[in-house]
Amino acid sequence: MKSLLALARMGLIHFLPPCEVVAQRLSDSLDRRLPLRERIGVKLHLLICVFCTWYGRQILFVHDAFRRYAELIEKGDALPDVRLSEEAKARIKKALQESDGA
Repeated sequence: MKSLLALARMGLIHFLPPCEVVAQRLSDSLDRRLPLRERIGVKLHLLICVFCTWYGRQILFVHDAFRRYAELIEKGDALPDVRLSEEAKARIKKALQESDGA
């Protein structure tokens, strides 16, 4: 909150991009390097917006997970196709039916 007040005092708060723009730029930054002006705007916005900071961490996590999985597939080390046993399916079905009746 302190940084928000400092930016407001300096009159810079009006130059920050809104959350919608920052979200798009965070997504774009996974595929390409943003121009300096956009990087600065995103960095300043992230200093004061916990929601965009959280969003940025989440999309980075998902991006990295997909990248690592793609690398595994290329190596032929992808996870095996895992299927539930008939017994497990029956237990799940029973639990769902019981929860619907409650």
